[in-house]
Amino acid sequence: METEDIKNGQISRIIPLSYKKYGEGGRIILFFPDDEDSCEQLEQQGMIESCRPFLETGRCQIYALSTLDKETFDDLERPFTERVELYEQYVHTLKQTLLEPLKKENPYQLPLVAGCGRGAFHAMNFFCRFPDILGGALCISGFYQLDLLLGHNMNETAKENSPLLFMNHEWAAKHENDFIKSRIILSCGKSEDSKTAFLQTLEMEKLLTSLEIPFFIDVWGEDVTATWPWWNKQVPYFFENLLF
Repeated sequence: METEDIKNGQISRIIPLSYKKYGEGGRIILFFPDDEDSCEQLEQQGMIESCRPFLETGRCQIYALSTLDKETFDDLERPFTERVELYEQYVHTLKQTLLEPLKKENPYQLPLVAGCGRGAFHAMNFFCRFPDILGGALCISGFYQLDLLLGHNMNETAKENSPLLFMNHEWAAKHENDFIKSRIILSCGKSEDSKTAFLQTLEMEKLLTSLEIPFFIDVWGEDVTATWPWWNKQVPYFFENLLF
């Protein structure tokens, strides 16, 4: 396990980010936390232990990422435009300081992204924005429009970070070759607390189908809640299909 700080001065603000690395070999998976900034969350919630068989056999390495959710999604006192711009800076910081170097290091096996809850939004957003430098996405109990996290205010930057809004036929045609080698997995439960995620997942299913982008969807039962006990079961289950 390693802990690293990420800083980048090439954009208008230096965004300090951190990640924790687990495992020494295999496919790199960039894993976003759910509802907090901390890269400690996966270990604290039992996800690393759930994925230990994949880590110990060298099938994957997990980079548990930090986010700026507290400053963007949760800080209701901060002006909307400032929160959106800060998220955009987060996106480009992570791209420039981690995603691009990882692609350069191994261009034939691109990193995957994964997340549950809010983490699923991050994962899908990063994959759809940069399908040329990422190899796939595992998204569980997710939602895919930024207005569901920032309120109903939207501007162009917010739309550019909302996969359900910016993905279209022109965008799909531009990245057609990228999707040939990638894998997208969507999942959610049908419990009452998963209602929004369920509807968003169905919307993403319709959109990907219309754009002829390959994907796999698996909707679990009405007892499956959007909580860590279930996510700790779902993620290892889908790793078997994701780590090809």
